[in-house]
Formats: sequence, structure tokens, C-alpha cells
Amino acid sequence: MMQSDFVCPYCGMSVPVDFRGWSCPGCGESLLSICGEEPADWVDGDAVVRLRESADAGNPMAQYDLAVLCDIGSFGISDEEMVRLLSESAEQGFAPAQERLGMCYFHGDPTEQSYEKAFRWVALAADQGYAPARCDLGWMYEYGLGTEKSVEKALELYRLAADQGSGYAQFNIGWMYEVGKGVEQSYGESLRWYRLSAEKGIDAAEYKIGCCYADGLGVEQSYEKAFEWLKLAAEKGYAPAQCRLGRLYDDGDGVEQSCEEAIKWFMLSAEQGDDHAQCNLGWMHQNGRGVPRSYEEAAKWYRLSADQGNMNAQQFLGRMYELGKGVPQSYDEAARLYRLSADHGNDYAQYCLGLFYEEGKGVPQSYDEAFRWTQLSADQGNQHAQCNLGWLYQSGRGVPKSDEEAAKWYRLSADQGNMNGQLRLGMLYEKGLGVEQSYGKALELYRLSAAQGNDDAQCLLAMMYEHGKGVEKSYSEAAKWYRLSAVQGNGYAQFKLGWMHEKGLGVEQSDIEAARWYMKSARRGNRLASIRLDWMLKR
Repeated sequence: MMQSDFVCPYCGMSVPVDFRGWSCPGCGESLLSICGEEPADWVDGDAVVRLRESADAGNPMAQYDLAVLCDIGSFGISDEEMVRLLSESAEQGFAPAQERLGMCYFHGDPTEQSYEKAFRWVALAADQGYAPARCDLGWMYEYGLGTEKSVEKALELYRLAADQGSGYAQFNIGWMYEVGKGVEQSYGESLRWYRLSAEKGIDAAEYKIGCCYADGLGVEQSYEKAFEWLKLAAEKGYAPAQCRLGRLYDDGDGVEQSCEEAIKWFMLSAEQGDDHAQCNLGWMHQNGRGVPRSYEEAAKWYRLSADQGNMNAQQFLGRMYELGKGVPQSYDEAARLYRLSADHGNDYAQYCLGLFYEEGKGVPQSYDEAFRWTQLSADQGNQHAQCNLGWLYQSGRGVPKSDEEAAKWYRLSADQGNMNGQLRLGMLYEKGLGVEQSYGKALELYRLSAAQGNDDAQCLLAMMYEHGKGVEKSYSEAAKWYRLSAVQGNGYAQFKLGWMHEKGLGVEQSDIEAARWYMKSARRGNRLASIRLDWMLKR
């Protein structure tokens, strides 16, 4: 049964329950019960007096309006009085009061928290066709709050409310299409509903449209349009939009790059408690972007975000504890944070936790656990974990030894450009372990890794040139790559460069240069370098 008309508490005019406005069409006085807004500053004292008189006489609309005034401003009405007024209005069947009372129970403010009582009152309002209540009731069905979970009923209620023009219901339908909940997933249909919601001024919908443009979901990708929509929502104070807008400024996408503007928007969002913005602020402070570099400030913001369960912040803060940057060094605390992040599915935290178990840092040493966490990370495509998983298979740690499996994981890592994966796969090709032996493929992989600055790959590439493996022998090329490796501190490359200077192979013969490089290598524990150096000094 639909709710009947109500009498204006000020002039007695009959007002339709679906009327939308700030004032009675008869007398111009405020009608908070049906206006959909909650203004406070313009409510004068005389209006409150007349409203109270009407409420005391039992007018449900006046009772509701007076309760709303208490909720949005100080008019000498206690929380207990507000609940009493809402309850009396709701008991008379006034749908807005039923919905608002239900949401008081839903949030536990200022009443006790009870999803069951919330559901009862909201359902009564929804049964009268009150759009906000239909939207609220849909939410309760969607998540099984106070009732049995039913996505189908949720969607039905959202559609009813959306047909009545509820921007929030339109937004909820858009989200269901975005994730494919109760409907076939469709970014295009999701965007259509978000646009309808945004026309009602719903900031969350404006944010979602901005994200669609930024990510090219259901629409042609455009950072410029993303910026327009995100700024619209951000300027209304919507925290997620402020955070995403900060990212656009930080990356210079759709707007001139500005770390200072990024910091501004991240801060506005973070101060509202947005965990992603807090994490981003930590990153900006850690890397000195738009602010002086401060590991202490970075740790502060990471911690605020991590305490809310942000897995990236947990991983970043774990890394800071591992290295002792901005916080006291602690493998135990690093391991704890890595585990929290890893349990949420963060692939890099899973990789780090695997390394901790492999080396016994902050956790009992266990190759089995190392393999388990490394596998989880590698399965998500983490190139570092794929490389390390290959090493665990090659060395038979935590898993039966298998050069074939090692080669498989090294290849996955190498294909992503990981220089260590390229190096290790090259070594397998050079020796013919788990793959068909090929100096040519080994050389190619060593080149890729060496070009990224891997000193071991540079040293092995030099050896290929020195001995003519897969390439024409060239002492000059060998000396070049040994030198690149040696200056990075590679002890064996330093020894070989000393040898080439001593013998004049590919470089000008020089006992002084030979002794210099032998000495560097010997300091790194190379016994052959120590022997050659002693021999030269005794000559």
C-alpha cells in the first residue's frame, strides 16, 4: 500500500508524499521530511517553535522534521528525544521516519546497533514505495544484513528505487554491472548507470566515471576526461576521487605533472582516512616527491594505512623494518608485516616472506615454507619470485630437484625482462641443464642481462668472448665486459681483468694495472688473485 498525502505542519496544505522540494508549495515553509536535503542555517527560531507545536500535536511529518533538525543542528533536542520523535512518526506509518529510524539502528547511532531492527523499519518504508528505503533495503539484502542474503532481491529493489530517480540506487546497479554481481558483467552497462547517478550529483558515481575513463573500461581511454570527472568528485570532498586525482597529478596523466598538487590531493584524502591516499603519501615521503625525503614521515603514513589493512602499505612498511629506514631495524616486525600483506595476496610480500623463510630472517628457517610462499608469488606473475622459484627447483630446496622445472620458471622470469632470470636461464643453456645445450642462446641471454648491468652476466659474457663460445674469440671484447663487471665489484671479473693486463690480452700489458686489479680481487677473498699478486711481488 502506497503512503497517502500528508498535511503541511505549517499551513495545513495537503502535500503528496513524493513531493521533492525544500519548502511547502502553499506557505513556503521548510519541509525537511520530503526535501531530500538537510539544510540547517536557514531554519529560524519561529519555524522551530511552530514545528515543535505541530509535533507535540502528533503530526508525523512535524515529528520527523524536528528529529532531523536535531540530527543536523543544535536546537535543544537530545538524542533520546530525537529517537522518540522518529519512533512516534514511524509508528504512524510515515515512511521517511521509518527509513531514518531503521538507519539509526543500522549504524548504532544514536540507538543500539541492530541489523534486525534496521531491516524491520526500512522494510516498512520500502513497502510504501519510499525510494531511499528501497535502496537501503537492497543493500541489506545484497550483504545479508538483518536478513537472508539475496542478490536477486537486492537488484530488484535497486531497480525499483532507480526508476524513481534514486541516484544511489542507480550507482549500486552500476557497481553490480561493473563486477558482474547478479547480472552479466558489462562495463558499458555499468557506465550507463553511473552516468544516470552522476546526473543526480552523486560524487561516488562521478568518481567511477573518472576511473572508467582512466582505465578505458566501457569507454575509450582518456586521461583528460578522467581528470574532469575525478576533479568534479574530488572538489565535493569525495576521498577516493581525491586520491585518484592525486595519482593523475603525480603521473602527469591528463594534466600537467605536479608532485605538489599530488601531495595536496593525497593529503585531503588521507586526512579523511583513505588508506590508499595514506599509502601514497608514504611513498611520496619515502622518495622525496613534492616533499623533502623523510623515511620517518613515510613510515608514519604507511603505518596509518597498514593499520587499516592496506596490503601495499603493509609490504612497504615491512621493507622499511627490514632495512631499518625510518624505524628501528627488525626482521621480526618485517616478517609480521610481510605475512599480513602476503595473506591479503600481495605478490611482492609473498616473495619477500619466501626469502625470509629461505634465509631464516624473523622466522624459523624452512625451505618448505620458502617454496610455498615463493610459489604463491610466482603464480601471480612476480618475476623475482619466478626466478627464485627456479633456483629452489635447481637446488632442490623445499622441492625435488628438477632442472626442467627450473628452466621453466627462469624462462617466465626472463621473458618479463628480469636480469637474474635471464642470467640463470643462460647458465642452463651454456651447460645443457634442463634444456638443450646452446652457446648461442646462452650468449643471447647473457647479453640481455649484462645490458641491464648484471655484473655476473657481464663476467660470463666476457668468458664467452675469451674462449670463443657461441661467438668469435675476442680478447678486447672479453676485457671490455670484464671491466664493466669488475668496476661493480665482481671479484672474479677483477681477477680476470688483472690476468689480461698481466698477459697483455685485449688490453695494454701493465704489471701495475694487473697488480691493482689482483689486489681488489684478493680483498674480496679470491685465492687465485692472492697467489698471482704474491708471485708478482716476488719477481
